[in-house]
Amino acid sequence: MSPDEVASASPATLNKLLLHQPFIGGFREPTDEDFNLFRKRFSSGPPPDPQSLPNLARWFRHLCSLRAPTSSMTVDAESESKMSPEDKKALITRNLQEVLGEDRVNEVLKTRDLKIYWGTATTGKPHVAYFVAMSKIADFLSAGCEVTVLFADLHAYLDNMKAPWDLLKLRTEYYEQVLCPPSLFFHFVESSPLSIGR
Repeated sequence: MSPDEVASASPATLNKLLLHQPFIGGFREPTDEDFNLFRKRFSSGPPPDPQSLPNLARWFRHLCSLRAPTSSMTVDAESESKMSPEDKKALITRNLQEVLGEDRVNEVLKTRDLKIYWGTATTGKPHVAYFVAMSKIADFLSAGCEVTVLFADLHAYLDNMKAPWDLLKLRTEYYEQVLCPPSLFFHFVESSPLSIGR
């Protein structure tokens, strides 16, 4: 579809397009086409209905997690950019029992921010213990790190084969809603597409 066709397409047409690709502009990551469509048609008003437009609703949630920060977040981003590598490291490592590869962390922080990868199996509802991980992830984000959360849905399935894939998909969506801060630097991925073809 051309950009003009995308801009005027009905929600049902967009939902159909997104059945076979994660983004309007392609497969790897959102493009300007995705962000322009989101800004023009979806940045205000109700989100797409996940029952009748599941693919468009998934796209919408993903774009929400990547959209431009609010003014209150901009203040945090400005203060983060003024942090020295030492200050960032102190925030990244605080309240950790052990830090592996500390020399590498120091080396990377001299040139760029860290990329953090954290995973959890979606075996049940998030509980109070998740506050420990979320408070640490908040430190990472405050220090300017890019955080990717892996939802280990395949692990959850293999761990407890009583749960069907449909339930695991719903659990993963629930986790995303519960754990999702609005940030340009916080992403979610599922393990099953990376591990197997369904």
